[in-house]
Amino acid sequence: MDISDKFLSLQTALIKLSNTEGYSRKCYDNRLKDLLKAGAKELSAPRVSIWSHSSDQQAICCQLLYTAASDTFENGHILSADLYPSYFEAIREQRLIVASDARTDPVTREFRHEYLEPLQIYSLLDVPIYSSGEHYGVLCIEYTQQCRQWDVAEMAYAIAMADRISLLNQHESWLREKEKIEHLGRTEVRTGLENRAYFQERVSRDLAASAGTPNNSALIIAELENFKSISTKWGLKPTIDMLSELAERLLKLPELRHCHIGRSAGDCFAFWLPRLTQDRSLEQIIQGINTAITEPITCHGQGNIKFTTCMGVSTLPVPGMDPNDPLRLSEIALSKAKKQGTNNAVHFNQHWYEESIQRNKMEESLIKAIKNDEIIPYYQPILDTLSGEVVGAEALMRWQHPTKGLLLPMDFFAVAQESGWMASLGDIMLHKVCRDLKISLEKYGPNALWLSINLGHEELHSNTLLKNVRHLLRHHELPGHALEFEITEDLISHDAEIVLNQLNALDELGLKLSIDDFGTGYSSLSRIKHLPVTKLKIDKSFTDGLPLDDNDVCITNSIIGLAKGLNLSTVAEGVETRQQADWLTAHGCTYLQGNYFARPMPFADFLLLIAEKIRPGTRIDHG
Repeated sequence: MDISDKFLSLQTALIKLSNTEGYSRKCYDNRLKDLLKAGAKELSAPRVSIWSHSSDQQAICCQLLYTAASDTFENGHILSADLYPSYFEAIREQRLIVASDARTDPVTREFRHEYLEPLQIYSLLDVPIYSSGEHYGVLCIEYTQQCRQWDVAEMAYAIAMADRISLLNQHESWLREKEKIEHLGRTEVRTGLENRAYFQERVSRDLAASAGTPNNSALIIAELENFKSISTKWGLKPTIDMLSELAERLLKLPELRHCHIGRSAGDCFAFWLPRLTQDRSLEQIIQGINTAITEPITCHGQGNIKFTTCMGVSTLPVPGMDPNDPLRLSEIALSKAKKQGTNNAVHFNQHWYEESIQRNKMEESLIKAIKNDEIIPYYQPILDTLSGEVVGAEALMRWQHPTKGLLLPMDFFAVAQESGWMASLGDIMLHKVCRDLKISLEKYGPNALWLSINLGHEELHSNTLLKNVRHLLRHHELPGHALEFEITEDLISHDAEIVLNQLNALDELGLKLSIDDFGTGYSSLSRIKHLPVTKLKIDKSFTDGLPLDDNDVCITNSIIGLAKGLNLSTVAEGVETRQQADWLTAHGCTYLQGNYFARPMPFADFLLLIAEKIRPGTRIDHG
């Protein structure tokens, strides 16, 4: 056979091996074995092996050796660079080593006494192999019995074999990286536990597989209640170490040997028990989790740290639940547990889920309402007890719902607060009140009246409040004294410095400030003395009992007297009867507001009242 035919024959044999049925489905090691065995057969080589570099590049290790005579595979031989410098220089330069007489070849003769002669090797053909673009090692073809001249066809075949091995290495490296990425996608880095997305996917998959079976699965979410304070005190690294130790403790818990554990949030662990067994009840499992979490953890020799926890528990499936959000039910139960105190476990109630659905629907409707301009101010007139005139009004939020009609704040404020829409609602009200105030002042004069608006926690603590107010005053050309903000006592009882700075800045713009629902909160008189307020609003709960309830009489008199002593005006809210109005007027209350005079009304109706002279005791039947 001439050299061309031999070349084609060898290359064809290698191609056929690669295309053999089942070859591509074999594992990495078995495909390497097939290659080495085929190489030994096609080249009539007694020994064919793969050698890989050690991590420090100072040795090569036999990864796999095929011996044709015994038809066996082995590994483990090591050749050190310090013993064979010429050979290692050649392979580091990634040269093709063709040694027809290996015992005398300048590159391989170093092996003669320790390797070649004991194994009766006369000829070597070594080809570099690679992995991920880096030099990986060599393919070594060894001939025994006598020296052998390697021809071009054989060298080409050896090079093609080495290329196949390099491709296998590349593919194997890709699979390992892919597995790492998939593992990272499934797990939470700090603890090695399943992350929320994968944990939730697992639960949904298990529930789908067991559809139609009785409730025998449970999902528990445990929140580390004091996680934030511990993290603040000890710092990130110690906290992560404590979380890792806690995760290991939970994984070793006997009660959880049939459980999957994940992290549903930064301070929450999730436990999925796809099949509750008879040997331990759900309550025993909950107790075991509680004990494991609350057992003290030593923090870097600084002392023992003890986590506290609350748990939400649900047995699944639950009729009507969202199959894509199975954690939701336990999270609802967890929110209830947190309200009951430390180390509580609360089981999910179906009624809560229905409430949650309704809240979600309400939130969706609220978002549409904001977008569709359905949030509007209604105005309740405020009367001067001396002149009897309407001198102002409080702007009260209403939702003009397209199907439910006019909704009061009590119908949607809880949802707005939970979902973070209070600031947006406050912003809408402020813009509309300023717009209406401009119309009123243009129609009846710059000193005709004031409009007041409630300022919530979100707005008061917003760093854009002052910018927005300045813009609106300038845009509508409004005098500051015509706009009044009402704040509750609770708002001034916290973050005193922040609140005082905001209120002083508003006062500098000329705005009036009043304390709403005065007497129902926890503010101190010393704090009120330093605030730039001009009015105290007497809460309806005190007005209701006038003039017959001695306690209400005493409290209301005290508030009026306090206001006079501080040179402040008073506004009585919730005036419902003539007797209340007469008593408040007689005892020096400055302004009156309530349904006895007028219910909250649209702006157009309010405009009709501004010019009328209304005396206390005279009802306004608009709106």
